[in-house]
Amino acid sequence: MQHMIVATHGPETCPASRKEMREAYLPDFGRMAELGTPHDVEVQGGWADMAGHKIFIVVEAPHAHAVALFTQDTHLMDWNTVVVHPVTSVEQASTRAGEREARA
Repeated sequence: MQHMIVATHGPETCPASRKEMREAYLPDFGRMAELGTPHDVEVQGGWADMAGHKIFIVVEAPHAHAVALFTQDTHLMDWNTVVVHPVTSVEQASTRAGEREARA
């Protein structure tokens, strides 16, 4: 199951503008694949909205609890408010909608 992690922080904790935050937390970004392994979390991709102070990470995981543990191990929750959304591709959603319509 895919999950979208949305991590939001403010300028006061932004690694782009705070050297101490960059030194403390950015090394974990390079270790995300490794840190996800114990929880069966596989990182699919990540994006940053630098001006909006948001980070978006798509992961494949068995359940949201595994994703929550991942955000602890990567320390994302130490400097962000983290929200986890179960997601599916638009193609999968369209197929599912068509299947529901056929059953109705």
